[in-house]
Amino acid sequence: MGIVGKRTGSVAFAGRETIGLSSDRVARLGVASARRSARSSPAQRAREPHAAARVAAGGLALERIFTLFPNLAERLASGGGKLSGGEQQMLAIARILRTGARFLMLDEPTEGLAPVIVRQIGATIAELKREGFTILLVEQNFNSPGRSRTAIT
Repeated sequence: MGIVGKRTGSVAFAGRETIGLSSDRVARLGVASARRSARSSPAQRAREPHAAARVAAGGLALERIFTLFPNLAERLASGGGKLSGGEQQMLAIARILRTGARFLMLDEPTEGLAPVIVRQIGATIAELKREGFTILLVEQNFNSPGRSRTAIT
């Protein structure tokens, strides 16, 4: 995404070289990322996906986001600081789904989360894959207890 440090080498996406492009230009190609450190600030609310900037056509509607992440629909009025770690991660993924990106880079989206939330996020990732999203998933503890290989692959 070009967010951190100097980039060298070659990374092409959709036929375009991305090295040298600013992160907003990479995003406009339809690439988005959610990192494990993506936690909400106390000022954010569960309804924050609506505030995500659309950088490409096809961002998911709020109704679809809330179908994928019913926890967020239930917590619309909650401050970001009151959301659980799992809900904060769902919010981070929801925000990138609103942008219209079709290539999602997810860096340990389930790290430190309860097994029930891991399964929910895993099922959502699998559903997005079935819908044609391209997903680069980095998970350090992929086979640890509570993680379902079939739900994520």
